[in-house]
Amino acid sequence: ALQHNTPPVIAAMMRTLLDHLRPGGYAFLHVTLAQAGYRGFVVKDYLNSAEAGTRMEVHILPRANINSLAARAGCEIVMSQCVGGTEYSYSEEIVFHRPMNGA
Repeated sequence: ALQHNTPPVIAAMMRTLLDHLRPGGYAFLHVTLAQAGYRGFVVKDYLNSAEAGTRMEVHILPRANINSLAARAGCEIVMSQCVGGTEYSYSEEIVFHRPMNGA
């Protein structure tokens, strides 16, 4: 349920997971990539909002951010497929792989 966290938290959790993936290991995540009406995330605006944290929130992490996190962790995206597409949001299942050293 990564999408119920703010984008910086989603990225931090994903970064930690991928950084701890052993060589030869795989990680499987379901990530919301797009949402109708989503205008981006500004930490300062979120922290100043009276509504922040008062209801179940749904946030996204754009694919470019995911690609960057995978590359920084030395992981490859070996599979990605749409699993949730509506007029409201779009999500994918993504499989990451950390190659064996020297491979």
